[in-house]
Amino acid sequence: MYLENDKGEKEKVGWPHIELRKAGKYNFYIKPLVPGTFKIPFILLKKTRGTKNRTNNFPYY
Repeated sequence: MYLENDKGEKEKVGWPHIELRKAGKYNFYIKPLVPGTFKIPFILLKKTRGTKNRTNNFPYY
């Protein structure tokens, strides 16, 4: 998984999570390990000052 930085460069992201420390627009490039198998679950967890605000699960089934 790669994350695009402010300069438009793609940076490989570590596992198992991505931490976004500032507000803004982010572009994600996700490539499945096997072509055609794009069933990848995601959990978005929003925290403010270390306090959990909201959790969203993707994809919705």
